[in-house]
Amino acid sequence: MEISLDEQNKILDQVRQKAKEDETVNECFDDYDVDINELDYYPMCFADLDVSARTQHGIIYFNSKLLEDLDPIKKILEYAVHELTHVVQQTTGDGPTEGSSDDQSYLENPAEIEGFQNQTKHISKTESPEKAEAYVEKVLEHHDIPESEKEE
Repeated sequence: MEISLDEQNKILDQVRQKAKEDETVNECFDDYDVDINELDYYPMCFADLDVSARTQHGIIYFNSKLLEDLDPIKKILEYAVHELTHVVQQTTGDGPTEGSSDDQSYLENPAEIEGFQNQTKHISKTESPEKAEAYVEKVLEHHDIPESEKEE
C-alpha cells in the first residue's frame, strides 16, 4: 500500500501533536530546558531503514514499514519518544552525541540508554508496565544480550 507524501506529512503532524501532549516527552524537554513547541520545527520523514527509527544530525527518520501498522500514529509515537530524546541531546550539547561503535555496545551507549528509558516509560504509561517490559525483552533479544546480563 503506497501512502502519498501528503498523507505521510499528515501522520507526522499528528505524531508531533501527540508528542507535544505526552508526559514523557514534556519531561524530557524540560530536562534539557527546551520549549516543547520547538518540536514543530524538528524535521521528520519516512525512509527505507534497517531499523525502526534513527536520528541523524537532528533529523528523525522513521522506517516506512511503520506506516503499515494498524495504528501507525501510536506505533510511530513510541519511536518518536526515543528519537526526540536524541534530537534534544544533539541540539543542546556542546558537541555531537556519542555514536555506538565497535568498542561500545549500542545498549551501553548513554544516549541510547536515555532514549530507551524514555521510550519504555512512555509505553508503560500509555499501554502497561507489562507491554513496556515485553518491549525491553524484545530489544535485548534483538541485540543478543545473554540471559545472564539481561537483568543488568
